[in-house]
Amino acid sequence: MELVHELCLRHMNCPSGMMPLRGAKEKGEKTMKREKKTRRFRFNVIDAIVLVTVLAVFATLFIRDRLADNMAGTGSSDTVEIVFYVNDIRSDSAQAAVVGEKIFWKQNNMLIGTISDAVISPAEIYVEASDGTTKFGLNEERCDLRITVRATGAVTSEGFMLDGTQFIAAGKEMILLSRTTEVEGMVMSVREVG
Repeated sequence: MELVHELCLRHMNCPSGMMPLRGAKEKGEKTMKREKKTRRFRFNVIDAIVLVTVLAVFATLFIRDRLADNMAGTGSSDTVEIVFYVNDIRSDSAQAAVVGEKIFWKQNNMLIGTISDAVISPAEIYVEASDGTTKFGLNEERCDLRITVRATGAVTSEGFMLDGTQFIAAGKEMILLSRTTEVEGMVMSVREVG
């Protein structure tokens, strides 16, 4: 009676409604183990991309750390003059650049230095003529501004670090903030002064 009862239970648990074959489960496990043993690691393109990416991240961190150590190691006692070029701004914004006023770097919320010189000129414009040539002109309603700012930081062979933490070089675009105005300027030059 128990044997019949056990067979009925097995029959009910089988999803196909048929009796499971004895040993079928064990045979399936054996073939899977055999497949796992024969499967080997193959290096493919995705593995190469992941490896190169990881190496690039470590190299970048290493180089940045060395550059920061070199810059910070020299101290922040060097005085430089940074020349910013601000183009095509309103006249009242240009007039706000007053010698002696402090200039801040908005993105990093840092003091850059104080204005030592400000030159205002009519905005330079380039107009394309109907024949395809480009002509130079001046826009009397707008202004270009060249601001010279005295700053302190570390000067090394790699460049200038403002307060030993932020790299500044020619071509860098920055948002300059003063007490009365905010403009976007490009660094034209950084030179060390006595």
